[in-house]
Amino acid sequence: MEYSITLRDSTGNTLLPINATTPFNPVPNALERRSIVSRTFTEIPLPKLAGDLFVETSLITGDGLLFEINASDTVRYPQVDFRDNDRVSTRFALRDYFAYDQGVADYAAGVNQKAGQLAVQYTSPESVFLKGISINFTNSRQINQTIDLKVWSDLSKKPLYSKEVVITAKKQGESIHYFPLEQVISITGTFYVGFTQFTNDFLQVGLDKSNDRGDKIYYNVGGGWQQNKEVKGALLIRPHISKTGKASGEVIPENTLRIYPNPVVQEVMVEGKFTKLQVLDAFGREVILPRSSQGNGEKLNFTGQLPGLYFLYVQGESGVSTYRIIVSN
Repeated sequence: MEYSITLRDSTGNTLLPINATTPFNPVPNALERRSIVSRTFTEIPLPKLAGDLFVETSLITGDGLLFEINASDTVRYPQVDFRDNDRVSTRFALRDYFAYDQGVADYAAGVNQKAGQLAVQYTSPESVFLKGISINFTNSRQINQTIDLKVWSDLSKKPLYSKEVVITAKKQGESIHYFPLEQVISITGTFYVGFTQFTNDFLQVGLDKSNDRGDKIYYNVGGGWQQNKEVKGALLIRPHISKTGKASGEVIPENTLRIYPNPVVQEVMVEGKFTKLQVLDAFGREVILPRSSQGNGEKLNFTGQLPGLYFLYVQGESGVSTYRIIVSN
């Protein structure tokens, strides 16, 4: 009796022959339970694209089809092939994202408060670049709603990234919404990805109940960040990473604006290069606010303003950009 262990990619190509027709020594006795141990190896050749790796272990036992001999005639039964028991395969999924979920949304979870925030904690064992975030918004009625996509290194600090995006309809064959970042972000250790919503609607995010990582979920509905203790499962919110500093071949914008914090309690900082900055309320009326220059931007003071939705119109080298901000009490 011999055994082989082979590493293959999703197309069946051999990436690494771990063991090749290795004999059992000594040969197992009938009904004896024997462990199979592979040779030692330290690394595997990784495929260039996301896919699956298969570790296949096969026994060479001489088994074949079930048969019976009747006098001089041999009858074989192809529906019973004992060789089916001589092979086992283990699949390892290799993707460009971190995830706690198994890919299936059993339920939905989220918050239903204007300026509410939802975040999931992840930890990277080494320095990588964050290039996008995928979120499974399960309710089709949420299409065309706007959120602020956000990345934090620490929930007690300002976001590393904040960008207003629109929830679009899923493309054919697409099971989850993907939001590419306009600029890649270098991350290491613990970080958080999530969003801020602009309405009181319940924005339904897919929840996988097969893997309980509820301790990685955090929310903020106005009283500060809280660690989830009620919802059991894993939210389908995934950070997509890269080993290089480029995302989808895009050039990192040099004049990217950073607007934080959002929601705003008293002051908001607008960092970046711009020639004109205008604040409008929800009715399109200009709001004159106290301002002060701070480093490479301006700080706007909303003290005394009514809570609600405001718009920032920023004139830069590439034209006018509009940003939504929420002023809370």
